[in-house]
Amino acid sequence: MWKVLGKEAVIPTMADVWRERALELTKRKKDKERFLKLLEDAEMRVVLDGVRETWMFILNMPEKTKRADLEFMAQWLSGLSKSAKSPLLEMDGVSQSVSIAVTSEEYADDYSFRSGHRKQMLEEEEESLKKLQGKERPLEEQ
Repeated sequence: MWKVLGKEAVIPTMADVWRERALELTKRKKDKERFLKLLEDAEMRVVLDGVRETWMFILNMPEKTKRADLEFMAQWLSGLSKSAKSPLLEMDGVSQSVSIAVTSEEYADDYSFRSGHRKQMLEEEEESLKKLQGKERPLEEQ
């Protein structure tokens, strides 16, 4: 069975269980109001990086979040598993490789952008190819 910060979870609910446990573990810490306010505005995702076999806990903060707040969150989260006295993520008692990313960058959906601008991109490529072909002809004729 999977455990997130010592509490049982299934993969689709890992982000929710993490948030719940983070709230429980911060009840007696100083600066908890700041952490709770930042956590309230954040979106959490859990993703498996299959290449590195590492679980990624990605905390997306709003774009307006200041660098000092991002650093505060990163520092706060690094001590979270110590407070829980258990690994951040484990499977059947075996601790898993985990990374936590705290970011305020907007997620760029390259696929949607490319598919929406595909016709324009193809036209630009065709124009540049025509220009190249036009420049090569005089050299071939010589």
